[in-house]
Amino acid sequence: MDIGYFTNDRYKVLSCMDERQIEVSGLVYALLSQRQIADITGIAFGTVNTIIKDLKNNGYIEYSGKATRGKYSLSDKAKLAISEMEKERKSLLMQFVLQSITFMR
Repeated sequence: MDIGYFTNDRYKVLSCMDERQIEVSGLVYALLSQRQIADITGIAFGTVNTIIKDLKNNGYIEYSGKATRGKYSLSDKAKLAISEMEKERKSLLMQFVLQSITFMR
């Protein structure tokens, strides 16, 4: 996985979807409009639209069911990417804390 791909707003959008998934009839969806994602993340609506198209084209999200609006499913590829980014985030946070402690001595 290319972590560099997610060092920007793509991760915010994907994470927003991941945190707001619900299960309906055995299927898991992120029932969010692009406008809601923009409002939650603070990313411009047009940018969210572009990111969602990019995530879909790269296999990170899929449109669920017949509707193509506001009903997204995260692929296994997306779940793995989120997991890897969380590990990286925790590692960087730990490095920062350790460096801060060393600096304060």
